[in-house]
Formats: sequence, structure tokens, C-alpha cells
Amino acid sequence: MRALPVLAAVIPTVLYAADAEVVPPQCDHPSPLEHHQPTGVPTDYILFRRGTASPTGITILHQRHALTVSGYVAWKGLEGVSVPPLTPSQVAELRCDPDVELVVLELGP
Repeated sequence: MRALPVLAAVIPTVLYAADAEVVPPQCDHPSPLEHHQPTGVPTDYILFRRGTASPTGITILHQRHALTVSGYVAWKGLEGVSVPPLTPSQVAELRCDPDVELVVLELGP
């Protein structure tokens, strides 16, 4: 039974160490970053600020960030797109984009 408290202390450390690299955004007010449960297809979401329609947002993402869009999504009342898994540097860039309201990453296995 003494091993149980030790495991409780070690497991979060191991999980944290396995997390992906994080690149801090280089702007004063980055968009929030959230996570969603796996859906079976690895995907992340980029949600646009209110007033930015998805077709306009797709053009912006392609021109500014050279991202390929997989589909449309709605999350917490916002329109957005799903994209293949983002790199840490892409996440940092997107969080500083003035047309992005929220970046949502899939939780790892």
C-alpha cells in the first residue's frame, strides 16, 4: 500500500515529461489554447473570431500559414476548421493571428 502514494506522485510527472514541446507565442495577447478528446482521426481545430466566415478564414490560413484544411467545425459557438496535427511552432504562430479566436489541440493517447 505504500507504493500507491509514490505512484500517485510519479505518474503525473511521467505524463508531463511525455507532453509535446511547447513554443511560447511571441505576442502580447495570444488566443487561448484548449484540448479535445481524440475523435479517431488525428486533427486539431482553429476557430475564427466572430465576424470571420469560414471561407475567408480558410483563405487567411492558407496565405499566412500555408495550412491545409480538412473540414469545417463548430466549437463553443465559433466557426472554424479542422487541420492535420499542428507543430508547436504552428500553434504559437496561430495563437498570435488576429483572426484566430481559439486553437484546440487533440489530446494525445
